[in-house]
Amino acid sequence: MLKRIALIALLSMPASSFAIPVQWTLDGFLISNFEPSGTAGGSFIYDADTGMFSDIGLFTTGSPTGGLTFTALAGESAFYGLNFLQAGANGIDPTIALQLNGIFRSSLTNAGGVLTVNPSPGTAYFAEFQCGGGDDCGLGSGGAVTNWHAWRETPSTLTGRILTSVDEPGTLGLLAAAAVLALITRRRRAVAERTGG
Repeated sequence: MLKRIALIALLSMPASSFAIPVQWTLDGFLISNFEPSGTAGGSFIYDADTGMFSDIGLFTTGSPTGGLTFTALAGESAFYGLNFLQAGANGIDPTIALQLNGIFRSSLTNAGGVLTVNPSPGTAYFAEFQCGGGDDCGLGSGGAVTNWHAWRETPSTLTGRILTSVDEPGTLGLLAAAAVLALITRRRRAVAERTGG
């Protein structure tokens, strides 16, 4: 009976499936008042199959803000791209956010690759920007603190590298059910050997 239950559990588990997230690394150049004003870097992980961000750790250095860290997605502007909240921001009060101009969820595929941040030549869109909190940050609405440097020969980029595939919980359940089935089979054999049956 136990063997039959374990077999049913084993067969009802989903087949092994894999999420293949991509780590996206930022290499950016900032300006303030049309003068070079620091850099932007860091990375985040995005899985295009699930639409989930994780391990967000973007930062700026050498800018008028003194350099900030951005650790949460604020939202996506249909016109400008993804916006990230400063570490410690509550999403309600005014804060400084970081916009990856020209980078949208649809740009972030599981194939990885190299994307250009601020892809419009000669136009300096927001990088760090002061937003009023709430929807303003997610929609990219506010005032520029720094902009993406749009006149460099080397543009700001976001480079995606495919991470090692990770087993999803369904796979772990399948392995656990197989282990239970093996344990039941081993136990029955041991009992049969002791009783001579």
